[in-house]
This record gives sequence, structure tokens and C-alpha cells, in this order.
Amino acid sequence: MRAIYNVGVKLATRLKLYERRQREYLRIVFKMLSILTTHRKIQVALELGCGSGWLTRRIAKFCGLAMGIDIKSQSGWARGKDLNLEFIVADARALPLRTDTVDFVIAISLLEHVSGWDRVVSETWRVLRRSGLFVIQLPNLMYLIEPHTKFPLLGLLQKS
Repeated sequence: MRAIYNVGVKLATRLKLYERRQREYLRIVFKMLSILTTHRKIQVALELGCGSGWLTRRIAKFCGLAMGIDIKSQSGWARGKDLNLEFIVADARALPLRTDTVDFVIAISLLEHVSGWDRVVSETWRVLRRSGLFVIQLPNLMYLIEPHTKFPLLGLLQKS
């Protein structure tokens, strides 16, 4: 089984399927941000589970302040010249933000890793302004390559 997995991962990598999937996510996210910023100004954006912060940095170009929150500090968090960028070590189930202060929240591949994910959603609604947008992305097991396990055709396996 491990050998099949390794062959599948190598094949998917060589075919650039992981890169293509990531580009698809980003295209959708930036299209939403573009549409959103066309109709109104985003003062504060928040990425939950930001990891290294690469997406938070890109979101910062669309808003007044972009914040990335993750459960642990990451090496890529150096702020540099980005004055409208902030990284915070916090649990998404207890956001250290005031109520009704965020215009845009994104959580890419986060909720499936969090026990008590309903608290993440509840906290997000608490900090999100009434006219705000909350984008959630979850893995699609029917996609050719599942991004977490990197296992090909995972959605076709028999459910136990």
C-alpha cells in the first residue's frame, strides 16, 4: 500500500497536480477579493490557520490591515516593510479580536484539522462585520488528488 502511495505522490508531483490545485484555490480567492474590493473597501482581513503567512501577505495588497492567525509562530512571519500586516499566535476557537471588527475572513484547509470546529465558525461570526465575507475551503475527496494525504483517487475508496 505504501509503495502505491509513493508512486501516486510522485506521479501527481511530476504532473504538477498539487500546483494546479493550489493555483485554482488562489484564483478563486483573489477573484472574490477583487470583486469584494470593487464594491467596497476592506479595512481588516483575517486569515485563520495562516501557516507561513504567504497568503496573508498577498491579501494585504487588497486591504488596510491583513492579520494572520495560527496556533504557533512561523518563521515566515517577519513583517518587513508591510506596515498593514500583523501575525498573531492564537487559537481560532478563541480569537483575540473585538466583536464586529473584520471585513473578510478566510480559512483554507483549517476546519478539518480542528476539534471543535464549530467554535471557530462561531468566533468568526462574532468578529465579522455584518456585511463581511467568510470564505471556507475544505478538501474535496472526489478531486483526483486529495491535498492532505496526497493519496490519489481517495474519494473512490469504499467507505467503512
